[in-house]
Amino acid sequence: MDEWASIEHGGGSIIGGDGSMGNMGFVAHVDGAGGLIWGIFFWNTNPVKSLEISGGILSAVNEHSDLRIDINLENLTDITMTVLRDK
Repeated sequence: MDEWASIEHGGGSIIGGDGSMGNMGFVAHVDGAGGLIWGIFFWNTNPVKSLEISGGILSAVNEHSDLRIDINLENLTDITMTVLRDK
């Protein structure tokens, strides 16, 4: 996995990027020493290229800017995917 984006959060960082194939993406929260706190792997999102936090929601946009993944940082199972434009 390769890191494409990073944002400071909770004494560490939230990072996003790609998996071993072009269709994969991930978001992970690591502590200040780089230890994993949590991670979410997506099979068909394409790599995550940008991250933003607003109002407790992490928004991750994929490399083609056609998909946004919103993750509630208070409830990590509350995930919404929004198509930003049709291919």
